[in-house]
Amino acid sequence: MNQKQFTLPRSRRGPRRSSEASRWTVFDPYWLEAEQAYYNHAHRFPEVPDAPRIIQSPCRPEFFMPVTPKDVRHTLERIPAGFLRELQAIFLLGGTRKQAVCAGSAEFSYGCYWEDCVFLYPFPRELLTSVYRRPPKPSDMQDYARVGAEITTETEGTVVRFDRDSLKRLYLQDVLIHEIGHHVDRENLGPTKENEAYARWFATEFGFRRGAAGRTRTPGEAA
Repeated sequence: MNQKQFTLPRSRRGPRRSSEASRWTVFDPYWLEAEQAYYNHAHRFPEVPDAPRIIQSPCRPEFFMPVTPKDVRHTLERIPAGFLRELQAIFLLGGTRKQAVCAGSAEFSYGCYWEDCVFLYPFPRELLTSVYRRPPKPSDMQDYARVGAEITTETEGTVVRFDRDSLKRLYLQDVLIHEIGHHVDRENLGPTKENEAYARWFATEFGFRRGAAGRTRTPGEAA
């Protein structure tokens, strides 16, 4: 049995939290949803998957999922197959009541990687427009800007406005690819900061740069 890098999910946290993920507690509402979804389906997973399954849950009214299974499949087609080896599933989750309560807090999460699976969390409707008294980190601002979010400076502070198109790009080009980067880097048992740096590079390279140009090729692959 392969040694797992994480005993709990590492996550790409929401806009009000440091992008360096911390270990979650078993009481975290995001961890709990990922754990339940995994154990509801893991008994059907083959030992060696041909391709990752895409499993979608219905969203609670407070949330919506910006991407569809078709969107995810199309994005996966642009990633070299070797990077997806042993990836069991991509879950499009529906959110929980406890997540809705803490949506505007530092607990909000876009997604996580755990047990050879990627989990994408739905987006809270109340965060389509977010006001920051202090500007977000420059790296977060860059992510929001390059997916087309509207960023303005107003009396209340820095205002970030998403629409469905910009959120779709954020999830497909950044969040999804970031978590796949953790899968590619899963044997690296180094510090969290190192893991996050690799996942961020992977998202930039395969989500934004190469993803924008279409399907990527592995080194040596025929054109």
